[in-house]
Amino acid sequence: MKLPLILAVTLSVLTFTGNSRAGETVQIDAQDVFNMRPINTMVNGKLVPMNNNIDGAGGIATKSAAQAAGSDDPHSMPDNGKFAANDKHPEVIFSYATDDGRKNLARKSQGSDEFIVNIPPKNYAKLFLFFASGAGPSKLHLDLKYQDGTLESRSMEVPDWFWELKSDDKDRCYIAPDLSKWSPDKMLEKDHHFIFGLNVNPSPDKILAKIRIKKAEPGIMAFFGGTGQVK
Repeated sequence: MKLPLILAVTLSVLTFTGNSRAGETVQIDAQDVFNMRPINTMVNGKLVPMNNNIDGAGGIATKSAAQAAGSDDPHSMPDNGKFAANDKHPEVIFSYATDDGRKNLARKSQGSDEFIVNIPPKNYAKLFLFFASGAGPSKLHLDLKYQDGTLESRSMEVPDWFWELKSDDKDRCYIAPDLSKWSPDKMLEKDHHFIFGLNVNPSPDKILAKIRIKKAEPGIMAFFGGTGQVK
């Protein structure tokens, strides 16, 4: 049975934002700002060790990389890079899910830093950026640029990746919780390290295009990308 024209148009407006479905999850490719590999991974059956670290001492490992190093580590990253949606965030897929052993997997910001993340232009109900910080927290100033040329600013803080969040934290959540810390060839600490998601709270009625991230001097920060949820 065909729907009346007015009803069909109404459903289309409610269901789609541009070329996107309402509630659709969008993985944000930030490869162009990445400058390091702080993750031990396995590529074509071979261990590819990290070439840098998150906090000045260590990084993280996937499950198969941990096993290749002789550890049946339950606190590693999943090999497929996926973290299931929950009541805090949509499904998240880290860039190492398509690792070729050569590309960078995160950005390290030691001291002050500034970079721009290009966002697939859509109306977002939520948008999470993924961070960890070492040597204390990292303070951020974010400029959200919309397709209509308007700007909004946010001040946020990335906790030290050994810190736990308060249960009532509305703008931050765990993405990868309770991780072990690794060097290129061995485990340094077995658990209690976190990668956090910061919801930048975009204006859902505007099409977001870019986010400028400015990090203050203190702290060593790692940025892993982002995931948005369409309005």
